Amino acid sequence: MNGNATTSDLPEIGTGEVVIDGQPRKRYLYSVESVAALLGDITERYVRKFIESGQLRSVKLGRRRLVPHDALKEFLANYNVPVEDDPANETAPARAA
Repeated sequence: MNGNATTSDLPEIGTGEVVIDGQPRKRYLYSVESVAALLGDITERYVRKFIESGQLRSVKLGRRRLVPHDALKEFLANYNVPVEDDPANETAPARAA
């Protein structure tokens, strides 16, 4: 990301996919900036508070703090926010094209 992430630049949480070289790829880790945008444009400071309090799991990779895809889904589940687990899941609501 270039430091100015918007929700249109980010994958949907349920799919965890990002397009690299024109091919959809699974995204395993999200930056704090990406998580802030995905959670409704909250500040990165709030995301860091969730991490520090243990409400949102994260990993440190070098100097970066990253949030695993599954940790983000768990965090949302704790707030009863429905997230599509698997795009092939037949019980998940259909997406608008």
